[in-house]
Amino acid sequence: MKRTFVVLFEENSAADPSIRDRVFPEHISYLAKNFSSVTAAGTVFYETGKRFGGMWIVQAAERREVDTLVTEDPFWPTGLRKRYEILEWRIVFNNGEKLK
Repeated sequence: MKRTFVVLFEENSAADPSIRDRVFPEHISYLAKNFSSVTAAGTVFYETGKRFGGMWIVQAAERREVDTLVTEDPFWPTGLRKRYEILEWRIVFNNGEKLK
């Protein structure tokens, strides 16, 4: 049975920002290839507009599947991301309805 996970990525402020532009097309292609698992992805910002990092919503049976998705993403080996955290998300309310 698939579970829902949230992955939070913290930006590495010491990384060369030009890497993002170079690797971004590969990153998007990777997400598209894995759309059945990574159902949503995007950038997360502080209220000031400064980039915190990124966030994914992932459907997977096991946490290790999520870890594999993260580490095989072309962004990961570039050093753009300082760290990531995988959290299980147990949804109790969705689309205006309480879930079982």
